[in-house]
Amino acid sequence: NRDTMSRKGVQQLNKIVIQYCKWGGSSKGVRDLINNGLEDLKSINPSLTVEVVQRSNKHPNVRGEYVTGIVKTISARNEDAEGVQKLVDSLKSQWGTKAKNWNKHRRITDQLCTQGPWSPFVDLKNVEVVREN
Repeated sequence: NRDTMSRKGVQQLNKIVIQYCKWGGSSKGVRDLINNGLEDLKSINPSLTVEVVQRSNKHPNVRGEYVTGIVKTISARNEDAEGVQKLVDSLKSQWGTKAKNWNKHRRITDQLCTQGPWSPFVDLKNVEVVREN
């Protein structure tokens, strides 16, 4: 499956837990997915464990548990069945690592080069070096 993230051939997402309320309005899309599309979700992803948990008086969410031990939870509040499916696909397409700040060690300056801006008009042959003692 092309939309499943893997490292060295190992699928990173182990388990998906779908939590919903039996009668809450914000869980309607999750209930629709459970009633109509849950078997399709399981058949498309046979190596993925899908668990459905009913929680009264709680907003719905989709939780992904990864090989690395990281658990990511996404709120499915007021999502329709297609939106919940997109949340599941989003969890499948992640590596299961913490978000990294790639700009952490980046230094932004006005000077493009540490030696100064380059100019084609610098003539080093006529430069006189003066040493002070």
